[in-house]
Amino acid sequence: MSRGELNISRWLEAHSDRTAGVTTLPRNAELVDVAGDGDYRLVITDLNLQNDNRSRLKVYKGSLTSDIILPDVPNSLITFYPNQLEPRIPAVAVACGSDLFIYKNNKPFYKFRVPSTPILPLEAEFWKKCHEDEQTNSDIGKAVEELKALPFDLLSSRQTHAAKKATPFIMKSIGLFDVEYRIVVACREGHICILRRGWLEGKSIIQMIHNIIDIVIIPGDNFIVVATADKMLNCYTKRGQNLWSTKMTSSATCLCLVPLHHLGINLVAVGLRGGAIHLYQGRYPVDYTTVPDTPSVITFGQLGQEENVMVVITLAGTMTFKILKRTADFNLSVKENVPILQSTPLPLPKRSKLFLEQSLREKQTALGRNGENKEYYLELKHLKYTGSFILDMHQKFQQDLIRLRLTSARELVSNVTKQSSIGNDEEQIKLTARVPLMPPSFPYKMSIQVEEILSETSEEQQSATNLSCGSIIRVYIIKGNHTQPILAATVNMPSVENI
Repeated sequence: MSRGELNISRWLEAHSDRTAGVTTLPRNAELVDVAGDGDYRLVITDLNLQNDNRSRLKVYKGSLTSDIILPDVPNSLITFYPNQLEPRIPAVAVACGSDLFIYKNNKPFYKFRVPSTPILPLEAEFWKKCHEDEQTNSDIGKAVEELKALPFDLLSSRQTHAAKKATPFIMKSIGLFDVEYRIVVACREGHICILRRGWLEGKSIIQMIHNIIDIVIIPGDNFIVVATADKMLNCYTKRGQNLWSTKMTSSATCLCLVPLHHLGINLVAVGLRGGAIHLYQGRYPVDYTTVPDTPSVITFGQLGQEENVMVVITLAGTMTFKILKRTADFNLSVKENVPILQSTPLPLPKRSKLFLEQSLREKQTALGRNGENKEYYLELKHLKYTGSFILDMHQKFQQDLIRLRLTSARELVSNVTKQSSIGNDEEQIKLTARVPLMPPSFPYKMSIQVEEILSETSEEQQSATNLSCGSIIRVYIIKGNHTQPILAATVNMPSVENI
């Protein structure tokens, strides 16, 4: 699709706050009904790496409505429902370091800490001395030499390295925990791993050559869309098979899923350097919009009472709200070349009567004439039939072949010996009767024309008879040794009184 076709804006600029000063990262913003009153709000983390200021958890409803101080630098934010009680109020979970803080109704609700691995007593004593007393460089050097004398220094070089180096930094989940689920993990080394229910170890299904920027999972098909540092947008199945790849105009900074339920489609919003946001349906761009600066976070969903709202936070801290027009349409003018795996089922022809009869025959043959099961068995890779089954099928085929030959022979004999009444086209015979008005004799002339199939000429024969006027003359043509005529004709002779 050309740039001119995308020039029609489908978005309304609802609000843009250049003084928001929000610094955040992807996967740190959600649109959620935190109060359970049906009024959706923007929940976002504001990162601050300075010592004098702390990171914060902020809630926006047009303006800032809640500001909560976080104990550490946040790296991710999600929302979930902790129970089934009514009214259903979601909880906000924020990961900070090794702690997971859960907030409900904008208040601390629960804290979970990942169990840490205990350190050696000698190392713990060293860190305690560093905290209490002022250690010089020489003291630190001596302590490091003492730590090198620990038993792990006796291990070989092979035992001190991990077999697979993979550092996860993006996690996406599919399905339900109690039924069936998958966890897709993107690693900084370019691996995309998957975890399933009952697995004790993840499996690497995709190996990217370039660094991974962000990933999203398209619901329904469970396709994995990956943006990489080489300006490529790739799509994979949950088994790791590449469906398509497309080149982007600039480097991507973030991805966001844009589900449009009223249109029945799922778009992927790609934030690009320079402030452009492209929306893709499959491999094709269907729309684009712009923001004042390079987008850092894009989130889409319901905000307030408006269903389709896109919130964009840029690297400069600008917060922009865009509303999708209700008349927006994302139909492609050119039919998309859909890969085989995501195409519609093959247009198989309808089952014919011959196919149904053959299937019924095979079922009856497999069960036998008296309903007795034949000896057959099914292996994992090959379907093997025993000799009795093959013999029955061969006998059935021979019976049908003999029956076909017999039917053909009967039809041939019937056609050869067929004798019809007046107008026998099969015998190639023509009968013509003429009565010239030549009183008083009224001669009757009959012409018989016989044409053989292999003959190109015809021969005419004439005969005459003397009958009284006004009589009815019937003419029959009979083959030798046959009693049924093959042709008949009736002639009414004129009367003398009527002339």
